[in-house]
Amino acid sequence: LAGLALAAMALGGIAISRYGAGVASDSVKYLAVAQNLLDGNGLFDHRGLPLLSWPPLYSMIVAGLKLATGLDVFVAGWYFNIFLLGLDLVLSGVIFQRVFLTKPLYAYLATVFVFLSISSLRIHATIGSDAFYLTVTLLLLLVLDDYIQRRSYRAFACVVLLSALAPLLRYVGLALGVTAGVVIVIENRKSMRVLLRDGIVVGIFSIAPIFWWLVIHNIMT
Repeated sequence: LAGLALAAMALGGIAISRYGAGVASDSVKYLAVAQNLLDGNGLFDHRGLPLLSWPPLYSMIVAGLKLATGLDVFVAGWYFNIFLLGLDLVLSGVIFQRVFLTKPLYAYLATVFVFLSISSLRIHATIGSDAFYLTVTLLLLLVLDDYIQRRSYRAFACVVLLSALAPLLRYVGLALGVTAGVVIVIENRKSMRVLLRDGIVVGIFSIAPIFWWLVIHNIMT
């Protein structure tokens, strides 16, 4: 997996080395918000308008990467997505290994198909939140599996964290919190106490951050 991940990152870097990462209209907004945040202007886009219709997390991550590395926000977003290309391949490979536990060849072939996917390369070659949202989704699938198998507090804490982060990347990320809630209900249907405890915690923490962003922040802005 590590070898394939490094190869994917290398090939992805080569594929977009001539012109740089792809930039769509959303990319311009994300990068402008990140730069304005670093300049002390707050969460405002390239037109000077407050960021209201997009979740803020991706721009905040890019701003943090620029602050840590000194790179331009465009280059920081570019390198971040190339890193995610390798990481998402590893996470996909781990999922396939768990699914095809007794058939490692199937797991390997499935991982190679992801490695060769043009759609995956296209997503990671364009600056935007899609690549990291995919990362969060894959991580959630893995920690949900750990929660089902072990019922560990560590796995549950990761489920709560990822359920909270997903909507801050893309509003559709609320679906991941719902998915986590459904898994908790199914797996704890014989223990009402655990069902209510875990279900309420996931529900509150998956909704609270995006509620703050959509309601409190937007009204104040």
